[in-house]
Amino acid sequence: MLLRSWRVLKKRNKTTPENVKEAHEALFHAKMNLPNAADHCGMTQKELKMTFFEYLKYNAPNSQVTENTTTISRGKEQGTSKPVPIPPRPFPGKRIS
Repeated sequence: MLLRSWRVLKKRNKTTPENVKEAHEALFHAKMNLPNAADHCGMTQKELKMTFFEYLKYNAPNSQVTENTTTISRGKEQGTSKPVPIPPRPFPGKRIS
C-alpha cells in the first residue's frame, strides 16, 4: 500500500511484532517520536498510541529517583535585595528627538 505524504509516495512498512517492539522501546526511551515510530512499524499514529498505552500498562518505568538530590537555590541568595526599575518604552507612534 502506498501512502501519499507531502506529495511524496512512500511504501508502508510491514507490521511485525519485532517492528512494533522496536517502536515501543524507542518511544519508551524517547529515541523516536510518534510519527517516525508509526512509520517504522507500519501503523497509523492512532493505532500506535493505543498499543503504546497497553505497553505502558504492563512495563514498569525503569528509572530510579535518588533521594539525596542537591538543592538548587531559587534566587534567594543571588542578586540584590531591591529590584532595578526598567524605564518605560515610548509609544511606537511618537518619535523622540
